[in-house]
Amino acid sequence: MAKIYTVDLPLVRKNTKLIEITGIYSMFEAHKKPEFYFQGECHSAWEMVYIMEGFVGVSADDKVYSLTKGDVIFHKPMEFHKIWSENNSDPKIFIFSFDLEGTLAYKLRNGVYRLRGESSSAIKRALSALEKERPFPENTYEEIHYIHRKDEVSPFTLQVAINNLELLLLNLAGSDDGRVPEKSSDNVYLYTKIVGILEKNAYGSITIEEVARECMVSSATVKNCFAEYAGCGVHKYFLKIKIRIAIELLRQGKSVSEVSEMLQFGNPNYFSYVFKRETGRCASEYR
Repeated sequence: MAKIYTVDLPLVRKNTKLIEITGIYSMFEAHKKPEFYFQGECHSAWEMVYIMEGFVGVSADDKVYSLTKGDVIFHKPMEFHKIWSENNSDPKIFIFSFDLEGTLAYKLRNGVYRLRGESSSAIKRALSALEKERPFPENTYEEIHYIHRKDEVSPFTLQVAINNLELLLLNLAGSDDGRVPEKSSDNVYLYTKIVGILEKNAYGSITIEEVARECMVSSATVKNCFAEYAGCGVHKYFLKIKIRIAIELLRQGKSVSEVSEMLQFGNPNYFSYVFKRETGRCASEYR
């Protein structure tokens, strides 16, 4: 009697990866001077910052960290973040901005880690592949862009780097080990409280004076504290919070008109204009 072979359903279906880098915007190494201070930004891509040498301070939304060699921080889309040198060091950093998908991607939100074991090895393999093709100049304060118009690395080298970076992300998303604690001080506490008040009022409006009264400090103190850690003014930050929430609402299926009304933008046309100005993309693209 002939043997009959059956084929079971596939154990893994296409497009069900736990972690997948689906787009790359920039990938570069930078050696910064001791006075380095980046005012901050907010964009629709993910961003990973890996500390190769030295010490840096980093703010991410309402959190502040002191990071050193071997640490990595992930900035989720539409998260305010800034970075500066600390302890009079001249840090060397690797920055990678990208699009990320997968069922474990959410685990990297607010992720700050001290790399070790296979995670440390994975990022070192990625950097080694990139640096073999485009060596970083010694003892100079420069940036080496691996993905930047004409200066792209070869497809082979890029594939090796991306494979190892995806392995790094997968390892970190699958474990809570090695997380770096937040920085603690009176100013950090005040900053966290201010951001919390802004988040709480995101569906309405609030003035700096009202924030100051709730924190029981002066308006000047609010502005100075916010400038130290946010890299922008309170009103600008408040707008970015609204934009971040708008993206979430649009992805849930809300219309542009509904989101505009919910977040009190006045009218859909103005909301669409502000959204495009702040994100570089049309609100309709997120539906």
